[in-house]
Amino acid sequence: MVSAEGVYSLFAYAEDEAGNAVCQTVNFVIDKTRPTITVEGVADGELYNEEVTPDLTISEIHLASVEIMLNGNEFENGDVISQDGEYTLSVVARDRAGNTSQESVVFEIDTLAPSKPEVVNLEDDDIVDSSTLLVNGTAEPASVIDLSVEDQDYTTLTDDTGAFTFAGVALENGAYLVTLVATDRAENVSEERRLTVTVREKPPLEIVGQVTLKPHVLVWVPDYQGKGRGNGKRSHDNDFDALMELIGSSYDLANTDYRVVRNASEFVSALRSQHYNVLVIGSLKPALSHPLKMSYATELEIRGVVGAGTGLVWINNHTNLFEFWHDIIGARSFGGGCSTSKACILKTARHPLKRK
Repeated sequence: MVSAEGVYSLFAYAEDEAGNAVCQTVNFVIDKTRPTITVEGVADGELYNEEVTPDLTISEIHLASVEIMLNGNEFENGDVISQDGEYTLSVVARDRAGNTSQESVVFEIDTLAPSKPEVVNLEDDDIVDSSTLLVNGTAEPASVIDLSVEDQDYTTLTDDTGAFTFAGVALENGAYLVTLVATDRAENVSEERRLTVTVREKPPLEIVGQVTLKPHVLVWVPDYQGKGRGNGKRSHDNDFDALMELIGSSYDLANTDYRVVRNASEFVSALRSQHYNVLVIGSLKPALSHPLKMSYATELEIRGVVGAGTGLVWINNHTNLFEFWHDIIGARSFGGGCSTSKACILKTARHPLKRK
């Protein structure tokens, strides 16, 4: 029995008693080795950014057939592949002994450069108030992003969605050119994304002096004009003077900074000085004072300062008058009604109005 691989020649000779002779030679080969397939020009799992030319070599003395397929279609060895895409190159070789070999190579061609990186939190010529620049953006997924600013270079990778972040770019005050470039897995490089960014860090806030709770009061009670009622002269000068004296003496006693104004223009001018943190406004019936007249612009200014924290005391001695004003100012009174003007003034003045 012959089992070893090799090339053999079998010779047979026979002769009978009469001297008749015959001979025969049989040549055969024992081949147990499969053909060897070598693939060059492309490699399994590789990504190329240029055209490729697969080069196949079959090592087999007794080769019977070779089948080459590219993505399921017949392929001629040595042809150039230039189209972008994913490819599977399959080779099957058989020898005359029936030994078969198979090789498969998967590769990809990507010759397109990625798009410029997009920056989502900054625009060109933006001004930032932090010395640490934050850059968020998007680019091709699984690409490398290079950021350059001045002599600093940073690198990061995009995630599966294409998002990227640079969170530690330290800069001093000034204007900077920020450049970003994306490189995909095939090493195609994008065009540059350029942004001019100015860093203008906020200086530390230094408070000089001290904050006190001392009130500064602005009083507005329209001046009484000495008008009478009916046929006889009915003056209330004494009542009005008593009211002014009461207000002044109360604040003098408490060593409070205050100012009394008699008309809307003086009141608005003083209000805009931002010196006063408490407002005292008198809305009195005409028998004791000149009627309070207030423009819509003045109403808005009062609403603004009260909304910002300025205190408001509303002196009112007539229900109808308060009903007229409380919707404008946005406040409500404390306590019940009063039978006399003076009692109502004292009671209301000690219980400042609250905003709705």
